[in-house]
Amino acid sequence: MAPKMKIAAVVTVWSKNSHADVIVGKFLRGFPCDEGVVAPSCEIVSLYMDQTGPLDSATANFSALDDLGTTLAQKYGVRLCGSIAEALCLGGSEVAVDGILAIGEHGDYPINSKGQRLYPRRHFWEQITGVLSTSDRRSTIPIFTDKHLAVTWDDAQWIYDTGKELGLVHMAGSSVPHCFWRDPWLEHPVDSNIEAAVMLSYGDLEAYGYHGLEALEAMVEKRPGGEAGVRAVQTLVGDSIWAAAAEGRWSLALAQHALGLIDTGDEATADAAAAATGPAAVEAVRAACGSDAALFLLEYTDGFRAALLHGQGAGCILGGWAYAAQVDGETVGTAYNGETHSARIRERLSFTSFPLPLTL
Repeated sequence: MAPKMKIAAVVTVWSKNSHADVIVGKFLRGFPCDEGVVAPSCEIVSLYMDQTGPLDSATANFSALDDLGTTLAQKYGVRLCGSIAEALCLGGSEVAVDGILAIGEHGDYPINSKGQRLYPRRHFWEQITGVLSTSDRRSTIPIFTDKHLAVTWDDAQWIYDTGKELGLVHMAGSSVPHCFWRDPWLEHPVDSNIEAAVMLSYGDLEAYGYHGLEALEAMVEKRPGGEAGVRAVQTLVGDSIWAAAAEGRWSLALAQHALGLIDTGDEATADAAAAATGPAAVEAVRAACGSDAALFLLEYTDGFRAALLHGQGAGCILGGWAYAAQVDGETVGTAYNGETHSARIRERLSFTSFPLPLTL
């Protein structure tokens, strides 16, 4: 049997249900799927944690009340490292791992004037590339970055450019398009005639709106021509959201269809909003999305348009993601379910829980 690939994990914090736990933890404990828990084919050999618990729950976006990373590292024989360089080189002077997981999510970090938490994703990348730049193996060592590359456009552009310059194999993305059960099942065939699409999202605008955008992209890029590229993105808030619907810039009817599928915890209100017509439909969907709703309007280079309606603030009943599209004149949709919270979902699915928790 071939030896397992050696993976270094570079994370902000590791406590129960943090991103490090639900990503790196699966490389230690196994991957839950329809057939049960599948044993990992890679081996986590080193772990760098930028912060260790317990963290101050008053300032941290995730109450790290435990130091699970240290406990699991000791249990599974993972080397605990004081620096990113040590994690990649295992204490030596050369790169000694075959892959890298970089997870800059959760922890006690400052917030900027836009309300964004300043995770050290660029710092992680600077340290990782600083080590890999001296290695002849760098083009064969894949790197996965959890979620988006960085908080700011400049940092994200720098990360992309640096990786390209060094010839690195770099992947990044959300778990929602890949790891959530879709209910009802929906996967557009390649070259589907997708005429319009709307994604519903909820929670923190950056952290969870990002998941919604990734899930939307995974669907709409199945249209003819594939990834044509995005020409423009516009964000609307307040009355401008609903004015744009009246102008036909996004489909309220598709949002209603998605609302009839999504997990809300208030199924009666969601169902009423999904069934409303005329002016009442606007008011019902607006109420369901809460006081601080936002809308992303996406315009693609091939002329296709899509929208993400994001619920947040007082009155928001959205508790998940849902997608609806018009394909060849027919409306189709699906909800993305990481847990079976509601009676509606439990009735539709044949299982009631996961072997391991999923957290965003």
